[in-house]
Amino acid sequence: MDNSISEVASHPLSSSFQASSGHVYSCKWAWCRLTFSDNALLVQHVIHEHARRSIPVRRRDIAIVRRIEEGSGDSLHMSSLVKGV
Repeated sequence: MDNSISEVASHPLSSSFQASSGHVYSCKWAWCRLTFSDNALLVQHVIHEHARRSIPVRRRDIAIVRRIEEGSGDSLHMSSLVKGV
């Protein structure tokens, strides 16, 4: 049995999921990979399990937060650490 299908069957918001359903909607929030039988269940999951638990971020800080999460941007240079030496 597919691992994502077993996750869905055990998830309270998607108890009506059946393996024979036509389309599977997947949550792609961070490392969450739950799947749902319809878009409404996915939206409900994202709101209740992810969005409401998120820490608010100012719009002007979004680019900085993304760079931090992705590990991109300028690294801390050793020269700035040893200025006093």
